Amino acid sequence: MTISVYFYYGLGSRYSYLAASQLSRIEWETNCHFVWKPIFSGDLIRRWHRDPFAGEPVSGQYDWSYRRRDAQRWADYQGDWENDPPCVFRPGMKNDDC
Repeated sequence: MTISVYFYYGLGSRYSYLAASQLSRIEWETNCHFVWKPIFSGDLIRRWHRDPFAGEPVSGQYDWSYRRRDAQRWADYQGDWENDPPCVFRPGMKNDDC
């Protein structure tokens, strides 16, 4: 039996891109199916009534230089994407489409 898992991803988010690049592998290994749920981070920030990116960072995780280094480290850990871009599973694709 295939289990459906919701994958909430931020449009334009480098972290969502990094996570999405792993979904087809996870589906293959676990026999699950990801249901892609796009979110717009701006909507979440407005609901919170506080923009963590405005002004001084409220914590290190919101500092742009940290976020850039962190995302690069994750990309390096997951492989050389410049020369071998990952196949990102998209709704309607089959595992062997990559």
